[in-house]
Amino acid sequence: MNEVHINISVSCFSFYDKKSDKHIAFCPALNMSDYSSDEDDAMSGLDSIINDAVEHAVSKGTVIQWLLDLGWKVQTKPVLELDPPKESFLSEFKKWSKSKSKKQTLKEIQFA
Repeated sequence: MNEVHINISVSCFSFYDKKSDKHIAFCPALNMSDYSSDEDDAMSGLDSIINDAVEHAVSKGTVIQWLLDLGWKVQTKPVLELDPPKESFLSEFKKWSKSKSKKQTLKEIQFA
């Protein structure tokens, strides 16, 4: 069996929501989120959710279809690349998530 390796990078954000008194971690490109009273716990929870979803998609052989369903585009020149959906809503999200506590991380994911 031939192995295919796919590397993707996604941005994940966290912010404090005063109304709920929770830190919310969000990954727009994968449409996944988590929340907690602690910012690091929210980001750690999101990381676990993403890892579980990746493991599930790999085990089912549905990685490409999963990403396409989320709006990703396949680029095949010169090698297979997957581009996340355009984050046109990102500016609206940034306006909505204005708070004193913000964190952004880049999540590297490898599918094998």
